[in-house]
Amino acid sequence: MTKNTIWAVIFTLIILMMWSYYLKRNYQPVPQNNRIQFAGLKNIQYNKKSQALTLSWEKAISKYPVTYMVYSAENNKIALPNQPFATTSNTSYSINQFDPSQNYYFLVKAVDPYNYSDNNNHQIMFQALKNPQIAQEEIIKFENQNAVYYLSTLGGRIKNIELKKYANIHDSKPVTLIYEDKIKNKYFYPLDIKLLADKDLGTFPGNDTSLYSGAIYKDRIVFTSRNRSVNIIKEYIFPSDAYYFNLKITLQAVDKTDISFNRIVLKWQPVLGPVDKIDKYDILTVGYYQLEKLNQIKIKGKQLDQPVIKKDENMKWVTFYNRYFIAAMIPDESYRIKETVFYSDGNIYIGGISSEIDRNKLSAMEKIEYNYTIYAGPKLRDTFRKEKKLNSLESSILTQRLFVGKIVNKLGNFFLDVLILLNKLVHNFGLAVILFSIFIKIVLYPLTHKQLDSMAKMQKIQPIINQVKEQFKNDPKRLNVELMNVYKKYKVNPFGGCLPLILQIPIFFAIWDMLQYSLELRSADFLWIKSLALPDTVAHIMGVPINPLPILM
Repeated sequence: MTKNTIWAVIFTLIILMMWSYYLKRNYQPVPQNNRIQFAGLKNIQYNKKSQALTLSWEKAISKYPVTYMVYSAENNKIALPNQPFATTSNTSYSINQFDPSQNYYFLVKAVDPYNYSDNNNHQIMFQALKNPQIAQEEIIKFENQNAVYYLSTLGGRIKNIELKKYANIHDSKPVTLIYEDKIKNKYFYPLDIKLLADKDLGTFPGNDTSLYSGAIYKDRIVFTSRNRSVNIIKEYIFPSDAYYFNLKITLQAVDKTDISFNRIVLKWQPVLGPVDKIDKYDILTVGYYQLEKLNQIKIKGKQLDQPVIKKDENMKWVTFYNRYFIAAMIPDESYRIKETVFYSDGNIYIGGISSEIDRNKLSAMEKIEYNYTIYAGPKLRDTFRKEKKLNSLESSILTQRLFVGKIVNKLGNFFLDVLILLNKLVHNFGLAVILFSIFIKIVLYPLTHKQLDSMAKMQKIQPIINQVKEQFKNDPKRLNVELMNVYKKYKVNPFGGCLPLILQIPIFFAIWDMLQYSLELRSADFLWIKSLALPDTVAHIMGVPINPLPILM
């Protein structure tokens, strides 16, 4: 054994002896007689005026400080409590955010620093009220040059967005971007936040039903409320001539003993549909933007039992969009999105972006701010290009086709510029489309002429080809050689008929996308056609649409 090895063993033994002495000196056994005496939840009171529930219990008997954990379940008893929705050191707790028309079960546990807890599983049920008083909702209207916004004090949320410069094709009424359920006679308020713990991400579809106080200023509306132990301020800031607004959310703790959450989820549900009932292409799509690409969420069936969670630091924003309109939640670049979350419940689609909450700041009673840009309006290509923070929204306008996607998009944008230029000359998109068709025909004439010329030559030598095939039908190798000699002799390219057609395919795709998704054509009429973006149906015979243009063609 070497000298260095001996010294290493000696030093190791010394360190182990010192560590054992330190542990023995600082070891304090958990007291075995520390049994908490706790009678459990005693009472639930409902205040009709404030519409709040107050849970109360007697103080637990313990030699050490006790924390009370509050559990809740809707309609069914609490079987296996895991994550409490509230933690407090008081002997009462008030709940403002709940639906008085539902049954609720509550359970309170007392826990000491050594993780001893009571064994009392006494649960109390809040019986649903027969005629519950719902918080009185107040609607606040805000208007700029492009849109009218209706906001509700119930949850401090957007209730409706009405676009001034766009109308529905089927009834000529202004486009409203928020879906209204006529059967249930209610709106699905889209913009909402949830304060959650990591384990509770699946509960994010629930809505904030608490009443906010609202204040109106020249260019903004500010809502204030309290959720659990945190004051929440939602500030909506509206530019005078834009389809987007800024949302600033401020959190400040008022009771640091009840901070059991570590993330904030901003969610949107379900916007932009239906807009035009007669437009079969007007389909709601949900997606997220990542690594310079817009990705769609594939929802199989009409319902998801579990949310779809995407984790990546390169997530930029979440969007709901259809053929001509889009709503996107774009967080400030100063903080990263932790996850994007998607959920469906029947025909209701919900999407959210989750960001971390610094609980140390909240515990120190410091304010935490989150800033978002919310775009809700038409897909305006020029607007997206001018506003730096909206640049990536242009990816929602044209189809992202496999392999030829970039080529198709560039061609589609070029063709749209040509169509807009022609419209400025003739002041009618119908005539502009006719001129555009002539322009495309002229541009593609060399390829078309070469294709027809090659087909004519092939037709001319077809008898010779048939003769060669018959002569060498039993010798495939010789047949191929002789056929190539025939093509060479008569200067015919066997692929000359299909090659020009293949080269034209990206152009046809680009024209299709441009005509299908161009907002400019949506409200453009021509002769008997209400919208150049839709079929020119004039009537239906036994369910079959009658379209004059295809018949004339």
